[in-house]
Amino acid sequence: MATAPEDLAGRIAALIDADPARANLSGAIRISRDGVVLFERAYGQASVQLGVANALSTRFAIASVTKAFIAAVVLRLADEGLLALDQHPGAYLAELARLDRRITLHHLLTHTAGVADVYGVPDLRLKMAKLKAEGGRLLDYLAALPPPHAPGQRWSYSSTGFLLLAYLAEAAGGQPFAQLLNERLLDPLGLADTGPDDPVLVNPGRASGHAMSAGAWRNASNDALAEIEGPRELYSTVGDLDRWCGAILSGEALSEAAAALSFSPHAHVGPGSDFDPTLAYGYGWFLGPDYRFVGGVTAGFRAAVWQHPAERLNVLMLWNNEPINSHRLWRSLTPVVLG
Repeated sequence: MATAPEDLAGRIAALIDADPARANLSGAIRISRDGVVLFERAYGQASVQLGVANALSTRFAIASVTKAFIAAVVLRLADEGLLALDQHPGAYLAELARLDRRITLHHLLTHTAGVADVYGVPDLRLKMAKLKAEGGRLLDYLAALPPPHAPGQRWSYSSTGFLLLAYLAEAAGGQPFAQLLNERLLDPLGLADTGPDDPVLVNPGRASGHAMSAGAWRNASNDALAEIEGPRELYSTVGDLDRWCGAILSGEALSEAAAALSFSPHAHVGPGSDFDPTLAYGYGWFLGPDYRFVGGVTAGFRAAVWQHPAERLNVLMLWNNEPINSHRLWRSLTPVVLG
């Protein structure tokens, strides 16, 4: 990629340095337009405990940014005729036959299926430890969660729905989800620094998640589902996510039909959640008036991806420090970046 003029990068850097939370910034940012890097910089430490600085190549847990990748794999399989978006999940997995017969894969992709969000389960970490100790399966646990509302009744965020989609992709594709992801997306697009985030395994270059408590830095705990067997959230770098977003703009990542489905407003967020009620939702992406967004939050990590398609602009922020507010930071940069 080419590099933008130094004066623009300097103005962006100055705005970031003036941010009230500048002292807490720990992670990496990359902003590009049409293949030209406008700004990229790493901040803070990948490990406070070891005194290792973050770099642009540092790998971060991206949490629910994974949903955009799951949606893309499902759409690839649909393009291949292996999945039909208007089918009930039980058509592909017998364990999901118990779900409301009105639910379709489309409902799961748009957070309108009325399946409970597993992350809303009280004492989830304890319940996952018990499930693992008893030899239970995450798939069965998810399928048995009581539904909060009927399919299609309203939009309600549910990580459960996307975990079920990953299981459905495995059934239709005949491979573990990680292998499907590699073969359908990561390897063809050259995303060598993206993959399933297993915090138990050594992953060279992956940052540690940090949290502040009682005035002291702490290593954040792992995600509540990290130690139970099942589809995993991903890790990535700002460089890989920029390549991914560029491949979306160029048509390499999604077919024309899949892109149209992904970025059409199938549902509106509306009131009653922690998300901006003015946004719409496509397949794995939130949709604003002139941009799309996907973000992720997990213990010790924050991830945010904005794409302004008309501007061919990608904004990537990956953090390993909980208090950072990416939305506020991006709002402070938009007068300079978007003009």
